[in-house]
Amino acid sequence: MPSDFIDCIFVADGLEKLKTLAESKGCRQDLLEPYFGFQDEMGYSAIYHAAFHNKTAELRYMIVELGADIAHIRQADNGGKPPLHVAASRGNLGCCKLLVEEGRASADIAEKDESGQTPLDWAELKQHTDIVQYLLSKKK
Repeated sequence: MPSDFIDCIFVADGLEKLKTLAESKGCRQDLLEPYFGFQDEMGYSAIYHAAFHNKTAELRYMIVELGADIAHIRQADNGGKPPLHVAASRGNLGCCKLLVEEGRASADIAEKDESGQTPLDWAELKQHTDIVQYLLSKKK
């Protein structure tokens, strides 16, 4: 069931459950696509939930090990906020770093959400100075 990836984010042994689920599909990108692309009623994907809840191990597994593609890494919720924006606004530095630096695709630090804010704007607004410094160091 495509919502299974999201369900794994909310349990204590979520990383192990993610691994078991992915292995049952042979860790094949084509078979995992419905799991990456699935969004709940708020438009939150498994990657979004992991970024929101600071689940760095689960996020790393989905991005690095399973190779989530750019569409999934940048997939916004129903309010138009992508995972990097929510991680920056919630102070989740580890997740920000994963979304920007890891895997075969990365989040765009200059991307604006539907409200016109960048991840840097959100980090500044919420006074997450460590994330502000990190994002400034990544600006080209």
